[in-house]
Amino acid sequence: MKTAKVTVKTDSRDIYRYRVVIYRDEDGTYIAECPALQGCVTDGTTFEEAIEMIKDAIALNIKSRIKVGDPIPIESDLIQTEVSIAV
Repeated sequence: MKTAKVTVKTDSRDIYRYRVVIYRDEDGTYIAECPALQGCVTDGTTFEEAIEMIKDAIALNIKSRIKVGDPIPIESDLIQTEVSIAV
């Protein structure tokens, strides 16, 4: 799992920065999520494609929120940790 920061520019010329989490699923597809924007998830066949796809998904999410007058979530602290589970 990797985290990255992406910068997204919308038509309103505002610039938004969000952390994204990228990991590979069992089929090798890269899954990209933006934790600050609930449900903002996409994928790509390469890491680079996943980054571009999540930028597009974030921009669409923000534009949709602006259109309906919903607030734009701000980035909150992301805590990354690992857990071990014995089964």
